[in-house]
Amino acid sequence: MVNKKHPHFKVIPNILFCFCCLILLNSCHKDDYKITTIPFSIIKNRMLIKAVVNGTDTLNFIFDTGCEKANLDSAYIVKRKIKPYSFSKIFCPHGEIINPIVKCVLTVNNLSYNLDTCYTLSTNKLSEQSGIKINGVIGRDLYKNYILKIDFVNRLLVLYKKEYVVNQNDYDCLNLYNSASIYAKAILQNEKIIEGQFLIDSGSGSDISLYFPKKDSTDVKLLIGEYSEKKLSDLCGNKKKGYMGQIKSIKIGNFNIDSVKGKLTFANNSNYSGLIGFLLLRKFDIIIDIKKSKLYLKPNHYCPTKFVI
Repeated sequence: MVNKKHPHFKVIPNILFCFCCLILLNSCHKDDYKITTIPFSIIKNRMLIKAVVNGTDTLNFIFDTGCEKANLDSAYIVKRKIKPYSFSKIFCPHGEIINPIVKCVLTVNNLSYNLDTCYTLSTNKLSEQSGIKINGVIGRDLYKNYILKIDFVNRLLVLYKKEYVVNQNDYDCLNLYNSASIYAKAILQNEKIIEGQFLIDSGSGSDISLYFPKKDSTDVKLLIGEYSEKKLSDLCGNKKKGYMGQIKSIKIGNFNIDSVKGKLTFANNSNYSGLIGFLLLRKFDIIIDIKKSKLYLKPNHYCPTKFVI
């Protein structure tokens, strides 16, 4: 028989009650900072989100952390008679490429924001690669004033107020440079090292891309093993070669991943040592805090078994 007069009988329920209240308060505290949750789908190793333009059309956008400003399909602005207020110029050897710049309002889920600088471009090639019509690209202007969590397992983007505090016991914390890059070190098959700032580029469907100095160019097979050539082109339409092969390892923060597929390009004028694309990024839960220049990583179930910490 239970002795209800025993002092422990009264203490235990009180402790349980306090514990439950603490959990509830912690949950409410976290939700207090949440701005919105944006579902995304994955199309050909790219993140696809829906957005409404100027309160009228719901369109398909690629979410790209490597892109600062949003881009809108040039054919769409002609169709909707959206007048440009300025033009951007790309200087190429064969002349200038001029693209209109427009203003518009994007609504993603229940979050609306003004785009005072929305670049335009043809999305035909992006649509062809994706297998569906792509109407534009949404970049860092979506979350520049917030804290962004990318949940690849549940396919959600979660925006929090900038006051949200990340539990650093759960994540590895890295410095974020220029709102978009982190330090990483890649080791090639011949032990050569490429290290420096790597662009966080969810719009790239690859694992990693590396930019190797032309002056140090050598036999590609020595660098990345057996490889295949890939034709690339820049914004001016200039053709160049990329080489798909195997990178021996890449170190990001406290994490080291062996045998990563990578693309190697010989270049002397890149602002980055390389970029980290969708296939590698999706192995982590990611939190990006642009205001504090921090990026947080936590491995998820997409991580390989050979994952050294």
